[in-house]
Amino acid sequence: MSPRMLYAYLPVLLLILAPRAGLGQTRGNTVPVADAPTFQTVGQTLWGPGERAGPIDVQINLVSEVWNKSGSKSDIVTIEGERFGGEIEAASEGLIEISARLRVPGAGRLDVTYPVSVELRIPEPNSFRDGEEVSIHSSYSLRPGGSISTTPPESRFDLTGRAGLRTSGRVRVCLFSCTWIDLFPAINLEDTPFTVLSMSADDRLSIPVLDISHQVLPHTMSALEADLSGISGTLDLPRYPAGTTVVADRSLLTAASHQFIDISLDLDNYFSKLSWRIPSLDRQSANLAGGAKAEYFILDAQMPVLFTQKHEMKFDPKLQVELVLPVEVPYRITDAENGEVASGTSNQIRFAVGHSLHLTFPAGVRTPLSVTSGYELDNEFSAHSEIEFGAGFTQKVGEFGLKVPSVEVIPRTCIDFGELGEECIPAVKSPSFDLNLGPLFTASQSLSPTHSTLFPSEPSDCTPGTEGCGRWTLEGFQVVDGTLFALDPEDPVIWVSTAIVSGLATYTGGVGTLTQTLTVENRGDVTLSLVRVADALAAQFANAGIVVNSVTSTTLTTNPGFNGVADPNTLAGSDVLPVGGSGIITVNFNVAPGNIYHSAVTATGRSPIGTDVAAEASARFAVFGFEFHPDVLLENGSGVIPAVIRSTSELDARMIDPASIRLD
Repeated sequence: MSPRMLYAYLPVLLLILAPRAGLGQTRGNTVPVADAPTFQTVGQTLWGPGERAGPIDVQINLVSEVWNKSGSKSDIVTIEGERFGGEIEAASEGLIEISARLRVPGAGRLDVTYPVSVELRIPEPNSFRDGEEVSIHSSYSLRPGGSISTTPPESRFDLTGRAGLRTSGRVRVCLFSCTWIDLFPAINLEDTPFTVLSMSADDRLSIPVLDISHQVLPHTMSALEADLSGISGTLDLPRYPAGTTVVADRSLLTAASHQFIDISLDLDNYFSKLSWRIPSLDRQSANLAGGAKAEYFILDAQMPVLFTQKHEMKFDPKLQVELVLPVEVPYRITDAENGEVASGTSNQIRFAVGHSLHLTFPAGVRTPLSVTSGYELDNEFSAHSEIEFGAGFTQKVGEFGLKVPSVEVIPRTCIDFGELGEECIPAVKSPSFDLNLGPLFTASQSLSPTHSTLFPSEPSDCTPGTEGCGRWTLEGFQVVDGTLFALDPEDPVIWVSTAIVSGLATYTGGVGTLTQTLTVENRGDVTLSLVRVADALAAQFANAGIVVNSVTSTTLTTNPGFNGVADPNTLAGSDVLPVGGSGIITVNFNVAPGNIYHSAVTATGRSPIGTDVAAEASARFAVFGFEFHPDVLLENGSGVIPAVIRSTSELDARMIDPASIRLD
């Protein structure tokens, strides 16, 4: 039997994978990270931080009038040697001062609630590469429920005054003779302080002239109380109500007013109720001898008083977000106009919500970075409080009237002349007299409002409206943890391997036929498109005689033009491999014996954001002829057929150990 030759094929070396990705910009959509923190602070002062938190002590002069006037009026005639008529003499000197004092020793209480919806927009997973700069945009809106509320501080209000009066008035009545008559005892009241009313921090109203107090404010004076005290109207302390909270561009605004005093003060009535032992000051009349009559008043003073407390408050939020990463990264922060406001390198980055953070993702890191977030409410609070007050005043001092009636001076006289008749001389009467003097002094002022600032005050080191003087930061807002999120770069990985899986003998296939398998896998975290596997079957040496018989795959689209030399692409390039997906390509080809061959396999693909990845594998195999010599005497049943390599010089030249050659 003639010897037969078959070809054996030995896989000697296999495969290297080395996918790579380049740098680029963030792309793709963003995804929201939403939080809804509610910030709240309670028990803050109404008047500012620290040492500027009161006390308030405001004194207001409402009325101040001083006078010193005198006068006389006379009308006296002589009839038949007798005097008839009258005369008025009067003088008045005095002062009236009324002032108000508001003291606010306490700081009150201010509460602010600020609920928000915050959104961070982060790159969607796999939309950027490691080493790229990625952006996190931030925004927020105010949810319903934002409010400013107040608890009034302890207050005390006093209405006090000082008064003095020195006055006298007399008339002279002349009916045949003249007599001076004092209309009232002369008043000589030195300047004396007095308290009209007091309202204390425990809501107690005290009116000394009535020797009463009311435990509850507000209080409206009854008709009896008004008659007994000269005070009518309604009294209260300032309450500093917060009013309705209004939202303006995410700021909280509130403004309110409270009219806490609306009274009318009848001062002449009030003075007469004081234990000053002075006669009644209002209008009086006196019947004098001979039918004469006098009318007068010493003092008439009326004073309406209005006090209204007004205040405005504004809360301007400055919401901050802090992001903490596991590693330090370079970053920059831009505002809404894309102007850079900060930059640096840190793993703890704080910026205003509404700004954007741009950070460089660590190069070489393909796994997600966990980011913790937290929110803090920086803010600016401003307050302004004032008193609007008005005190009208009308005053008349010393008005006198004297009426002296007509009297018969000489009675009517008649003489009877008999036949000539009666002759009569008519009676002689004095004229009647009506004298008026005064008022000696008048004064008036309108009830037009005047404003006095309660807060902020203006000490030498404080300009109202500046930081710490009517404008400060409210403390007490808690730090709120946000949602944990991750920045997830793409990690595209393609993997390929190859192997020579069969060498067919003459009886099972054509002489020199090989079958090669190529396995490609997506081992990354993104889908790969445009998948190709190039199989360069060209020999290291010329004249390899490679002829491709077929290229097949059950899952991938093969390239019918593949020949391993001029066209090395086994696939058409239209395949998409999902994450974890794989495919096997089978190539059958003929090759001439007598050499060592090299197959270089390259797999390529592209990520959704355009990152090209590649992996390589290689196979080296030797093809040599063998001769069988079955006539060699061997023990039957040994299962060994001796084979002889036709030429070992080819192997020796390539430093291949013949003992390592396996016959498939």
